[in-house]
Amino acid sequence: MGTQFPAQQALHAPNRYRPDAPVIIVGNGPVGVHLLTELKRLGFDRPIVQFGREESHPYDRVALSSLLQGKVTPDSLVSPLGNLSNVSFQSGTGIVAIHPEHQTVTDQNGLTYQYSTLVLALGSSPHVPSISGRALPGVYTFRSMKDVERLRTRHFRSRHCVVLGGGLLGIEAALGMMRYGTRVTLIHHAPFLMNRQLESRSADQLHRALEAKGLNLCLNTTITEIEGDSRVERIRLRLGEEMDCDTVIFSTGIRPNINLAREAGIAVGRGIQVNDSLQTSFDDIYAVGECCEHNGEVYGLVSPGLEQAATLARRLTGTDISYRGSVLSSSLKVSDLPVKSIGSVSDYGPALIDCTLHHTSDKHSRVITLHRGKLVGAAGTGEWPEFHQLQDAVSKQARIYPWQRRRFLREGRLLAQENQTFPDNAVLCNCRRLSAADIRCHLQHGMTAQELCNASGAAQVCGTCEPLIAKLTATPTEAGAVSKLPLVAGLTALIYAVLYSFLPAFPVQQSVLDPAWPKLWTSGIARQWTGYSLLSLIALSMVVSLAKRGPNRLVRGFRLARNLHLILTLSMALLLLVHTGLQPSTNLNFTLLSCAIALITLGGITSLLVALEPRVQSVHFKAWKRRLAGLHLYLAWPLPVLLGFHIVSVYYF
Repeated sequence: MGTQFPAQQALHAPNRYRPDAPVIIVGNGPVGVHLLTELKRLGFDRPIVQFGREESHPYDRVALSSLLQGKVTPDSLVSPLGNLSNVSFQSGTGIVAIHPEHQTVTDQNGLTYQYSTLVLALGSSPHVPSISGRALPGVYTFRSMKDVERLRTRHFRSRHCVVLGGGLLGIEAALGMMRYGTRVTLIHHAPFLMNRQLESRSADQLHRALEAKGLNLCLNTTITEIEGDSRVERIRLRLGEEMDCDTVIFSTGIRPNINLAREAGIAVGRGIQVNDSLQTSFDDIYAVGECCEHNGEVYGLVSPGLEQAATLARRLTGTDISYRGSVLSSSLKVSDLPVKSIGSVSDYGPALIDCTLHHTSDKHSRVITLHRGKLVGAAGTGEWPEFHQLQDAVSKQARIYPWQRRRFLREGRLLAQENQTFPDNAVLCNCRRLSAADIRCHLQHGMTAQELCNASGAAQVCGTCEPLIAKLTATPTEAGAVSKLPLVAGLTALIYAVLYSFLPAFPVQQSVLDPAWPKLWTSGIARQWTGYSLLSLIALSMVVSLAKRGPNRLVRGFRLARNLHLILTLSMALLLLVHTGLQPSTNLNFTLLSCAIALITLGGITSLLVALEPRVQSVHFKAWKRRLAGLHLYLAWPLPVLLGFHIVSVYYF
């Protein structure tokens, strides 16, 4: 649950709200612009005023590294905003004061503006460590369009550039400065690069790729002093080493811009504190992006800010939605080597990690991290086709099952194969025995999952293969609920099989003074009644089992037949206890009993797989269920034969 602000709620009265006053957005960075475009997309027609300190038109700050590397032009960074008839831009104009008690803000020119809702998208500023010489000419940060313009000019004069900070932004700045042959050294305080996003093995592959590109790397150290008479000439490292250079770029993190909010009396911590509604301590003032702090977390990347902006836009247009936090992700490409990270993969991350799984090959290095069996992070270098699926799995903290762990360790793949990689012979519909090739024969462009099911006959019986069919049509679907009766029946059958093997035999009546109920498994008449009842249940159970696999007129009641089969089997197992009293058996009786227990055990395992099938949508999972179900049927044929011999032997002898 988000931060609560009970003390400030008393400051507000309903009559303070002015519906004719505009919504004011302070900040025209990526998050502020995204909020604006989302409001327009959702049909928000009230007046909006957006302030920004930078003179330039709103631009895509995320692409600054691409601009520095020469991959894009400045014009391509300008954000297309479309029809903005109800929006007023105040570029190059900063807000210097907020007056929550009057619902007004004051700009740097002394003008005052009334607001109905105020959104603070103030962003952050580069964190520059307190290092001697940091004010010398030749020291830069990498945060804005102006910074990039200065660094692009510096390209032609710099002979040796030092970048401090081996995170995502620092690496991108270093690669950008190498564009024109400048010698670049990257210095990082941790033992490996991107230590907040990667683990050591993936970082080692990144390290080798950067060195192959010509980047010098100094790890486990930092700059303690920048020296020079009139401009940067050298730096001094932690252990006293000196390094000549003419340019230093700081990429050592950020600090949320919170001074404006603090001076207005808005609650702040490391950032501007917000609750799950993204409200600050004043209910008509919101904060989004790198300036805000939600549940003690300040996000240093743009993607959480975009998520916050989209959430707030929906709230401002009347949707009851809450922000529950974001999962950090980053992506980089070094010499055609993709580097990806999502969630927590190292000890520096916010989430606890109790299990780390690795898979390494010549082409890639991959790692996933788990906490209490749930996926909390994934990172790696090299191509990783399923990474976009992992992002969703990490955000939901999906549970990872043992077979998925084994698959990852063996193949480097965690999730089930995607729709385009289903082999033609993969059976997707067990009930109809339809392979992927059979179903694709019916697939037409634009067809939905339901239309494909109707055309092919898939998912028309038990329905558990519907999510797999949805993957073929790229139709979004959610995992189904666990089937309760098969789950209970499966667990009961397995417990029964274990107890039957280890429980002592039931008592036998030794004298007339003993209880009469042991006669149920000792009296000839009682054994005949229980025996014939048992035979009837077995026969009926087999008929029902065959019926659910029979022609179409019978499979329409598949689930009813399956559930009836489970109930009959459990009743048969209970009656078997009464019939035998767990008394020791030999020869034919022992073989018959062993066959029955094996069938109950296999049936229990198969029933558990049936119960979990709607949740675990995997071709491999379905294949294992199909094999066990087939083995269960195969072991059933000796049962009627053995029963026949058992009946003959009882009456003959």
